[in-house]
Formats: sequence, structure tokens, C-alpha cells
Amino acid sequence: MEHYIGLDVSLELTSICVIDGTGKTLWEGKCASTPEAIAAIINTRAPRPGRVGRNRCERATEFRIDFWRRVPAAASSNPGLLE
Repeated sequence: MEHYIGLDVSLELTSICVIDGTGKTLWEGKCASTPEAIAAIINTRAPRPGRVGRNRCERATEFRIDFWRRVPAAASSNPGLLE
């Protein structure tokens, strides 16, 4: 079953929520707002990413480039998400 990921990105911390296809929350937490930290959580907590949603953040361009390099499985399921 695919996992769905919600990101609330701010300058310091990012809140992350992972749910399954039935809407059950599998994991909620926070990490540093770096592509490396976020990717590490997603790769650990959501090994089968389906869709990823996030708020707009002022570091969007930097985040987009680094994030997709670190979570390639999510990139193929989310065309244009971080544009």
C-alpha cells in the first residue's frame, strides 16, 4: 500500500505526517528543515511514497532540487509538485 506524506516546511523545523491509503496515521513528527533530514524521515517512515504535499516555503527552489535527489521514488509519483 502506498504512503501519503504531508510536509509543513518552515525555516527551522518541518512537521511531517505519513498516512496510508485508508487515512490511518502511520507517523507524525518533526525534523530539521533540510532536504537531507526530510528525505531521511521519508525514506525510513514511508518506504512506498505515493503522493507528497507541502506548503509553500521561502526556500522552495533549494528544497525542490535537493529533495528530489534524495527521495527519487516520490518524484515519479509527484510530477510538478515542487514547482
